Amino acid sequence: MNGNLDAAVAHFREALRLDPTNANIHFNFGNALALQHRFAEAEREYKAALQINPAHAQAHCQLGGVLVQQGRRNEAIAHFREAIRLNPDYEQAKEQLRGLGETVP
Repeated sequence: MNGNLDAAVAHFREALRLDPTNANIHFNFGNALALQHRFAEAEREYKAALQINPAHAQAHCQLGGVLVQQGRRNEAIAHFREAIRLNPDYEQAKEQLRGLGETVP
């Protein structure tokens, strides 16, 4: 599977070279990097997606996940809460908050 992820990473790099302003490419690139446990790099891509589209609830949630992996709990909570504010029915973000012992709005 790692070979597939390596290929995906290469494809996302090329896609971003062609269209660096596409939030979804940054988001999906972040997902591929997170699956490889490259959390700091994934964080950078999720933040790039959010600079382009601040209302990208999934990017907020995934960013929260990589922040948890880096021990940055309070920052993660803020992103999970923002994901829920943007999409009140976002169960994955709610589950993440519950997992951190936080109340869900």
